[in-house]
Amino acid sequence: MADDKRKEGESSEDEFEGFFEEPEGYFKEHQPGHATFVRGNGKNIELNLVAQHSLWAHCLWNAARFLADHLDSAERCKDLSFLELGAGSGLPSIMAALNGASRVLITDYPEDVLLDNIKENVRSNCGTVSHVKVMGHMWGKEPEKLIESSGGQFDRIILSDLIFNHLSHRDMLRTCKTCLKPGGKVLVAFSHHRPNFTKEDLNFFTVAREEFSFECNLERSMRMKAMFPEDPGPEDVRATVHYYILQ
Repeated sequence: MADDKRKEGESSEDEFEGFFEEPEGYFKEHQPGHATFVRGNGKNIELNLVAQHSLWAHCLWNAARFLADHLDSAERCKDLSFLELGAGSGLPSIMAALNGASRVLITDYPEDVLLDNIKENVRSNCGTVSHVKVMGHMWGKEPEKLIESSGGQFDRIILSDLIFNHLSHRDMLRTCKTCLKPGGKVLVAFSHHRPNFTKEDLNFFTVAREEFSFECNLERSMRMKAMFPEDPGPEDVRATVHYYILQ
Protein backbone atom coordinates (compact mmCIF):
# COMPACT_ATOMS: atom_id res chain seq x y z
CA MET A 1 0.00 0.00 0.00
CA ALA A 2 1.26 3.48 -0.77
CA ASP A 3 0.23 4.83 2.65
CA ASP A 4 0.05 3.03 5.98
CA LYS A 5 -3.50 2.63 7.14
CA ARG A 6 -4.17 4.69 10.25
CA LYS A 7 -5.21 2.69 13.29
CA GLU A 8 -8.90 2.69 14.08
CA GLY A 9 -9.83 5.55 16.43
CA GLU A 10 -6.65 7.52 15.74
CA SER A 11 -7.33 11.07 14.56
CA SER A 12 -5.78 12.67 11.53
CA GLU A 13 -3.69 15.84 11.70
CA ASP A 14 -6.15 17.66 9.45
CA GLU A 15 -9.02 16.93 11.84
CA PHE A 16 -7.40 19.09 14.51
CA GLU A 17 -6.01 21.82 12.27
CA GLY A 18 -6.36 25.10 14.09
CA PHE A 19 -7.03 23.50 17.48
CA PHE A 20 -4.35 25.61 19.18
CA GLU A 21 -5.19 28.77 17.26
CA GLU A 22 -6.94 31.31 19.46
CA PRO A 23 -9.39 33.88 18.12
CA GLU A 24 -8.22 37.44 17.69
CA GLY A 25 -8.10 39.21 21.03
CA TYR A 26 -8.23 35.97 23.05
CA PHE A 27 -5.12 36.60 25.11
CA LYS A 28 -6.21 40.15 25.92
CA GLU A 29 -9.11 38.56 27.84
CA HIS A 30 -7.26 35.56 29.29
CA GLN A 31 -3.89 36.49 30.76
CA PRO A 32 -4.36 35.26 34.33
CA GLY A 33 -0.72 35.42 35.37
CA HIS A 34 -1.60 34.22 38.86
CA ALA A 35 -4.01 31.77 40.48
CA THR A 36 -4.92 30.78 44.03
CA PHE A 37 -5.93 27.33 45.20
CA VAL A 38 -7.57 27.13 48.62
CA ARG A 39 -6.78 23.94 50.52
CA GLY A 40 -9.24 22.15 52.74
CA ASN A 41 -7.42 23.51 55.80
CA GLY A 42 -8.02 27.06 54.58
CA LYS A 43 -4.41 27.73 53.58
CA ASN A 44 -3.69 29.11 50.12
CA ILE A 45 -1.43 27.79 47.39
CA GLU A 46 -0.33 30.76 45.28
CA LEU A 47 0.71 29.99 41.71
CA ASN A 48 2.33 31.92 38.91
CA LEU A 49 0.99 31.12 35.45
CA VAL A 50 2.76 31.81 32.19
CA ALA A 51 0.91 34.09 29.81
CA GLN A 52 -0.10 33.62 26.19
CA HIS A 53 1.24 30.12 25.74
CA SER A 54 0.19 27.81 22.91
CA LEU A 55 0.35 24.78 25.24
CA TRP A 56 -2.31 26.32 27.49
CA ALA A 57 -0.08 26.61 30.55
CA HIS A 58 -1.54 30.08 31.13
CA CYS A 59 -4.61 28.58 32.81
CA LEU A 60 -5.17 26.63 36.00
CA TRP A 61 -7.51 23.94 34.75
CA ASN A 62 -10.36 22.32 36.63
CA ALA A 63 -8.67 18.92 36.45
CA ALA A 64 -5.61 20.29 38.29
CA ARG A 65 -7.82 21.76 41.01
CA PHE A 66 -9.69 18.46 41.31
CA LEU A 67 -6.48 16.43 41.61
CA ALA A 68 -4.96 18.89 44.07
CA ASP A 69 -8.00 18.54 46.30
CA HIS A 70 -7.86 14.74 45.93
CA LEU A 71 -4.16 14.66 46.86
CA ASP A 72 -4.50 17.00 49.83
CA SER A 73 -4.23 14.01 52.13
CA ALA A 74 -1.23 12.36 53.75
CA GLU A 75 -2.98 9.02 53.32
CA ARG A 76 -2.85 9.40 49.51
CA CYS A 77 0.69 10.78 49.29
CA LYS A 78 2.93 9.92 52.23
CA ASP A 79 6.03 7.95 51.29
CA LEU A 80 4.89 7.55 47.66
CA SER A 81 6.81 8.74 44.59
CA PHE A 82 5.06 10.94 42.01
CA LEU A 83 5.67 11.86 38.37
CA GLU A 84 3.55 14.51 36.63
CA LEU A 85 3.42 14.92 32.85
CA GLY A 86 2.45 18.19 31.16
CA ALA A 87 2.31 19.83 34.55
CA GLY A 88 1.56 23.47 33.67
CA SER A 89 1.63 25.19 37.07
CA GLY A 90 2.52 21.94 38.85
CA LEU A 91 -0.32 22.24 41.39
CA PRO A 92 -1.12 18.51 41.91
CA SER A 93 2.57 17.68 42.32
CA ILE A 94 3.07 20.52 44.78
CA MET A 95 0.16 19.17 46.80
CA ALA A 96 1.70 15.69 46.79
CA ALA A 97 4.99 17.14 48.03
CA LEU A 98 3.25 19.04 50.83
CA ASN A 99 1.51 15.85 51.93
CA GLY A 100 4.57 13.72 52.43
CA ALA A 101 5.51 12.28 49.03
CA SER A 102 8.94 10.68 49.16
CA ARG A 103 10.02 12.17 45.83
CA VAL A 104 8.30 14.18 43.13
CA LEU A 105 9.35 14.77 39.52
CA ILE A 106 7.39 17.50 37.75
CA THR A 107 7.72 17.60 33.97
CA ASP A 108 6.50 19.68 31.09
CA TYR A 109 7.55 20.45 27.55
CA PRO A 110 11.29 21.29 27.57
CA GLU A 111 10.96 25.05 27.27
CA ASP A 112 12.60 27.39 29.78
CA VAL A 113 9.57 29.62 30.32
CA LEU A 114 7.47 26.61 31.37
CA LEU A 115 10.08 24.90 33.53
CA ASP A 116 11.27 28.09 35.24
CA ASN A 117 7.69 28.91 36.17
CA ILE A 118 7.18 25.48 37.76
CA LYS A 119 10.45 25.83 39.68
CA GLU A 120 9.30 29.17 41.07
CA ASN A 121 5.95 27.68 42.12
CA VAL A 122 7.77 24.85 43.90
CA ARG A 123 10.13 27.27 45.63
CA SER A 124 7.37 29.62 46.78
CA ASN A 125 5.10 26.85 48.08
CA CYS A 126 7.50 24.11 49.21
CA GLY A 127 10.65 26.04 50.03
CA THR A 128 14.03 24.55 49.21
CA VAL A 129 13.42 20.80 49.02
CA SER A 130 15.68 18.15 47.54
CA HIS A 131 12.96 15.59 46.90
CA VAL A 132 11.08 17.74 44.34
CA LYS A 133 12.64 18.09 40.89
CA VAL A 134 11.54 19.79 37.66
CA MET A 135 12.58 18.42 34.29
CA GLY A 136 11.70 18.82 30.62
CA HIS A 137 10.17 15.80 28.90
CA MET A 138 8.61 15.17 25.51
CA TRP A 139 6.04 12.41 25.93
CA GLY A 140 7.30 9.03 24.78
CA LYS A 141 10.87 10.23 24.16
CA GLU A 142 13.49 8.50 26.29
CA PRO A 143 11.28 8.02 29.36
CA GLU A 144 14.12 6.05 30.93
CA LYS A 145 15.82 9.39 31.62
CA LEU A 146 13.00 10.29 34.00
CA ILE A 147 13.69 7.15 36.00
CA GLU A 148 17.42 7.81 36.04
CA SER A 149 16.94 11.42 37.12
CA SER A 150 14.63 10.57 40.00
CA GLY A 151 16.18 7.34 41.24
CA GLY A 152 13.58 4.83 40.17
CA GLN A 153 10.09 4.21 38.81
CA PHE A 154 7.06 5.92 40.33
CA ASP A 155 4.16 4.85 42.52
CA ARG A 156 1.86 7.46 40.98
CA ILE A 157 1.81 9.26 37.63
CA ILE A 158 -0.38 12.34 37.20
CA LEU A 159 -2.06 13.25 33.90
CA SER A 160 -4.03 16.43 34.48
CA ASP A 161 -6.16 17.50 31.52
CA LEU A 162 -3.89 16.06 28.82
CA ILE A 163 -5.99 13.61 26.84
CA PHE A 164 -7.45 16.28 24.55
CA ASN A 165 -4.07 15.87 22.79
CA HIS A 166 -5.44 13.02 20.69
CA LEU A 167 -2.38 12.53 18.55
CA SER A 168 -0.20 12.11 21.64
CA HIS A 169 -2.14 9.37 23.44
CA ARG A 170 0.37 6.65 22.62
CA ASP A 171 3.32 8.84 23.52
CA MET A 172 1.84 9.65 26.93
CA LEU A 173 1.04 6.01 27.57
CA ARG A 174 4.51 4.92 26.50
CA THR A 175 6.03 7.16 29.16
CA CYS A 176 3.53 5.93 31.74
CA LYS A 177 4.15 2.26 30.95
CA THR A 178 7.91 2.69 31.26
CA CYS A 179 7.92 4.85 34.39
CA LEU A 180 5.20 3.23 36.51
CA LYS A 181 6.21 0.83 39.27
CA PRO A 182 4.57 -2.60 39.33
CA GLY A 183 1.35 -2.07 41.27
CA GLY A 184 1.47 1.69 40.70
CA LYS A 185 -1.38 3.89 39.47
CA VAL A 186 -1.83 6.53 36.77
CA LEU A 187 -4.20 9.28 37.93
CA VAL A 188 -6.06 10.73 34.94
CA ALA A 189 -8.38 13.73 35.32
CA PHE A 190 -9.90 15.61 32.39
CA SER A 191 -12.90 17.42 30.95
CA HIS A 192 -14.41 17.15 27.48
CA HIS A 193 -13.50 20.68 26.41
CA ARG A 194 -14.85 20.03 22.92
CA PRO A 195 -17.92 17.82 23.41
CA ASN A 196 -18.04 16.92 19.72
CA PHE A 197 -14.71 15.12 20.21
CA THR A 198 -15.76 13.07 23.24
CA LYS A 199 -15.18 9.82 21.37
CA GLU A 200 -11.64 10.88 20.48
CA ASP A 201 -10.94 11.85 24.11
CA LEU A 202 -12.12 8.47 25.37
CA ASN A 203 -10.05 6.61 22.80
CA PHE A 204 -7.17 7.22 25.22
CA PHE A 205 -8.58 4.48 27.43
CA THR A 206 -9.15 2.12 24.53
CA VAL A 207 -5.50 2.48 23.54
CA ALA A 208 -4.43 2.13 27.19
CA ARG A 209 -6.28 -1.17 27.50
CA GLU A 210 -5.64 -2.72 24.11
CA GLU A 211 -2.08 -1.61 23.39
CA PHE A 212 -0.55 -1.03 26.82
CA SER A 213 -2.45 -3.59 28.95
CA PHE A 214 -3.71 -1.06 31.48
CA GLU A 215 -6.85 -1.64 33.49
CA CYS A 216 -8.90 1.57 33.32
CA ASN A 217 -11.57 2.47 35.86
CA LEU A 218 -13.72 5.58 36.18
CA GLU A 219 -13.60 6.54 39.85
CA ARG A 220 -15.62 9.75 39.91
CA SER A 221 -17.17 12.54 37.86
CA MET A 222 -17.62 15.98 39.38
CA ARG A 223 -19.39 19.06 38.05
CA MET A 224 -17.35 22.25 38.43
CA LYS A 225 -17.59 25.73 36.93
CA ALA A 226 -17.01 25.75 33.18
CA MET A 227 -13.61 27.18 32.26
CA PHE A 228 -15.00 29.21 29.35
CA PRO A 229 -18.81 29.51 29.58
CA GLU A 230 -19.12 30.96 26.08
CA ASP A 231 -17.39 28.02 24.36
CA PRO A 232 -19.55 25.84 22.08
CA GLY A 233 -21.16 22.63 23.29
CA PRO A 234 -23.25 21.77 26.36
CA GLU A 235 -21.87 23.60 29.39
CA ASP A 236 -22.59 20.71 31.77
CA VAL A 237 -20.35 18.47 29.64
CA ARG A 238 -17.51 21.00 29.49
CA ALA A 239 -17.76 21.74 33.22
CA THR A 240 -17.53 18.12 34.40
CA VAL A 241 -14.21 16.61 35.48
CA HIS A 242 -13.82 12.85 35.10
CA TYR A 243 -11.30 10.96 37.20
CA TYR A 244 -9.89 7.59 36.08
CA ILE A 245 -7.28 5.31 37.56
CA LEU A 246 -5.06 3.19 35.30
CA GLN A 247 -3.08 0.29 36.72
